[in-house]
Amino acid sequence: MNAQPTLPDGPAARTGDDLHDTRGAVARHPAPGPGLPPQHPPIPPIPAAPALLGPRSALILLLGALVAIGAGTLLHLGQQDAAAAVLGACGAFGGAVLFFHTIIGP
Repeated sequence: MNAQPTLPDGPAARTGDDLHDTRGAVARHPAPGPGLPPQHPPIPPIPAAPALLGPRSALILLLGALVAIGAGTLLHLGQQDAAAAVLGACGAFGGAVLFFHTIIGP
């Protein structure tokens, strides 16, 4: 007869420190006993980091960047000088940040 050998199921299928049963499924870790190292405690979750910028600061910097891009573009189109456009955009950014900081309340 061509009978397939049956494999034991459950805890009897585990031998030594083998953590897989005969079907290949991962079994639970055995309880610490003689010859087994103690189990480590579970790793606590990492707390979420606080936001880098608040919503008000992000809005003020975004509006400043938009004003700087607009001013730099207009300066470059008018004078065809990239250095003057960058310097003008930096000045416009600083002025816009101060302006929006003043008018946007906390």
